[in-house]
Amino acid sequence: MVAFGALLPWAHSLSNAQRNGAYWPYGAAFLSWALLAAAALVLWTAAAVTVTRRLDLSSGVVSFEAALAVGLAAVMIVVTAATAVWWASIAMHAPWFLHGTAPGTSGSAFTPRLALTMAVMLAAALAAAWAVSRVARACAALRVA
Repeated sequence: MVAFGALLPWAHSLSNAQRNGAYWPYGAAFLSWALLAAAALVLWTAAAVTVTRRLDLSSGVVSFEAALAVGLAAVMIVVTAATAVWWASIAMHAPWFLHGTAPGTSGSAFTPRLALTMAVMLAAALAAAWAVSRVARACAALRVA
């Protein structure tokens, strides 16, 4: 939060172009902040996993959490599919929107930022589907035992 607080006034003092890659010192500082935020997220996740492994939960709570996991995975898949449909629709009817050009101008349907976003969303949806398969196997093992 301290690093973000230091970065915020600097960002407000720069132009839009400078904030989006034209000024390398700000870009390096922003990348450093993003890496710091990612490291904090990884460490908090590791701490949560460590604590969760030591919990002794009832089967009802575990079943409820399994249902939540399945629901979240389904939502991730639906959102990813909806984003792909939106992208295709915009590419077909208003490709200029994807590049911020004037309405009615020609434009490419491909945009690297949206492609990267879709790749990350797809990877998350696949990871969620894999996790749901683990949940299903664990629930089946609980019913057998």
